[in-house]
Amino acid sequence: MPQSIRLGAVGSALLVLLTMACSSSKESQNISSVPSPSPATSPTISAVATVSQPDRVQEAASTPTTTTSQSDRFSEALDSAISAATIAQSAQSPDDWNLVSSRWQTAIELLKTVSKSSPNYTTAQKKITEYQRNMAYAQQQKKIASQPTAQKKVTEYQRNIAYAQEQKQNASQPPGVATVPPTTAPESAKPQATQSPMVTPELALAIHLKQIGAIFYGVYWCPYCKKQKEIFGQEAFSQIKSVECDPQGQNPQPELCQNASISSYPTWQIKGQLYPGMRSLEELAELSSYQGDAKFNN
Repeated sequence: MPQSIRLGAVGSALLVLLTMACSSSKESQNISSVPSPSPATSPTISAVATVSQPDRVQEAASTPTTTTSQSDRFSEALDSAISAATIAQSAQSPDDWNLVSSRWQTAIELLKTVSKSSPNYTTAQKKITEYQRNMAYAQQQKKIASQPTAQKKVTEYQRNIAYAQEQKQNASQPPGVATVPPTTAPESAKPQATQSPMVTPELALAIHLKQIGAIFYGVYWCPYCKKQKEIFGQEAFSQIKSVECDPQGQNPQPELCQNASISSYPTWQIKGQLYPGMRSLEELAELSSYQGDAKFNN
């Protein structure tokens, strides 16, 4: 074969090889330039992340636990009770006492919703009894405030009886003892408290409670503790053993309150038994087996 033909064949073969190589390189480049899908851009994964996650968050946020709900109701009951006690400190009109009664009622209804599984259940049951007694007192005060004229007449009548008894006692004193001279003073005349030698029923009951060892537990900021003292009167209540349970009060004895397991104020201890809440003089007379004059003014 001539040399020129062999050279031409070789050149053709090289040209074919070069053309194939360029084509393969280009195809390889084209294939490598196609972007492959990545997990980050997958629409399926993205949909799951943006739909299911907020649902779980929303469900958790919109489903409060039972324990939190029970605790909130117990706290609301205490707030209503504090409000009732605060208003009672200055209550005078029937509307005032009606508001006090309403606040106690609200507190009671909230406490009744506390379930047995709540850690506050036992305390709630004790406070229901205490608040019911406070509400009854508020309702009683509302009735008294609604009839000021009638109440004034009763008080005036009791004072007149006391005045007449004093005159009778002075008249029965032996000669040589100074007596109050006869007088024609009207019924509205009132002797000075320092001139009366009588022991009032309130004072007699207080002395009796002292003799049997009764104890009154209270705190200085409690409005019902204050009203309990007012029912007796300052002179009579001074005879009763009174324990201040708040460390910030006057002459406090909190250790005595802790030893007696006092949980509410006021609380009476009579014959070894605890009686929480403010009590009428008639109740105290019955609980202490008082046998004296029970014609109390309050």
